[in-house]
Amino acid sequence: MIDEDAPGGGQEICRNDRKRGGARECSPLWASVLGRLLSSLVGVPFLVGVLYPLSWLLHLELGFGTATLIGLATATTSSVLLTLAERPTVVRARNPRPGGWDHAIWIFVLPPIVGAGIGGWQAPELALPSGLAALVVFWTAACAVKPWRRALRKADYQANWEATRKWLQETEENS
Repeated sequence: MIDEDAPGGGQEICRNDRKRGGARECSPLWASVLGRLLSSLVGVPFLVGVLYPLSWLLHLELGFGTATLIGLATATTSSVLLTLAERPTVVRARNPRPGGWDHAIWIFVLPPIVGAGIGGWQAPELALPSGLAALVVFWTAACAVKPWRRALRKADYQANWEATRKWLQETEENS
């Protein structure tokens, strides 16, 4: 259920929570952005670790501080834009990880463009290495997380839970 009249005027993802007797649990947009921003900080050392040697291989003068600044700006900007781009599929599916290529395509498209833009803004010759660093890091992360996989529907989850419960009962009876 989408509650567009939420406090603060933002859209919220609402779902029924069985543990709380059917109470609604909502995830506002600001929480999604904040969560993505905090997790993007993990990627900053990897971006710097790819960008700094890549600029050295391309014989570009890039200080470590500048590489860190470009990595931080690329990670945070990409994360905010990814959250905003993925939001329609998240709201439509009422699931924070809906899966599907319409949801996952953004992680392959936005970060290299953002990295090239931020690197090119710093210095035009840094556009290519910044874009490549973002491409390598975000594509590697995407291949590890596999955002294109569909999340379990409620019926699938219930069927898996029932099968597990039945197996546990059988195991308990046999031992």
